[in-house]
Amino acid sequence: MAVRKRMLILANSAKAAERCIAGREVVKGVGNTFQFGPWLRPVSDRGQGELKIQERRYPCKRELRVFDFAEVSLIGKIDDPHQSENWRIARYFPWRDVSAEYDRPGLDALREDPPNLWLQPNEPRTDRVAHSFLGAHPLGWSLCVVRVEDFRIRLWPQDGILPNRRRCMFRYRSIEYEMGLTDPVLLDRYRARTPALDAPPVEIALASAGDPLLCVSLTGNYRGFHYKVAATVFERPA
Repeated sequence: MAVRKRMLILANSAKAAERCIAGREVVKGVGNTFQFGPWLRPVSDRGQGELKIQERRYPCKRELRVFDFAEVSLIGKIDDPHQSENWRIARYFPWRDVSAEYDRPGLDALREDPPNLWLQPNEPRTDRVAHSFLGAHPLGWSLCVVRVEDFRIRLWPQDGILPNRRRCMFRYRSIEYEMGLTDPVLLDRYRARTPALDAPPVEIALASAGDPLLCVSLTGNYRGFHYKVAATVFERPA
């Protein structure tokens, strides 16, 4: 039986040619106030759980956007210890825009403070963690919003075989990370700066004021690893 939940959309990121939607459940308070509940990631029963366009828009056909307050119809929590936020989405018109009922929070209200971003001892790469390691050391979470330092984007050319590589680098709690970048808004902004074939990769620093916040996500199991992606970059106005 379907349940209705309200959430603040914090990720609408590229995933398997479609999108991954995620955010924090909201519990209504007094007036236009609310409290954050747990993270939610509505998923389909196809592929990696990605949502097609008809599964991520309102009945008026407008697509979901980051910072929308939306009500969604879900048909059950998925028993996945590595992505405990996953819920199966209802198939037909599951979304309702309820943004008018809430005040948009400031960026600092989104910030979380985990000790690290799923680091695995003796794993030389900071963009992944082994499925076997998570099985032995279950964490119970795969989404967070953190403030980072020295954020940069790196773009590689399209070589005709592999898709463009879009990565980001940053520092969190004095540790340097590199991982995939799947924020479609940021990728569209810098698409024209993708280097030409045979040119070296380009590195771009954001022009915003202060250090950004990132919504960082841990993907499902792929060939024995769970990969980390920066799903949304929350910039401070310049």
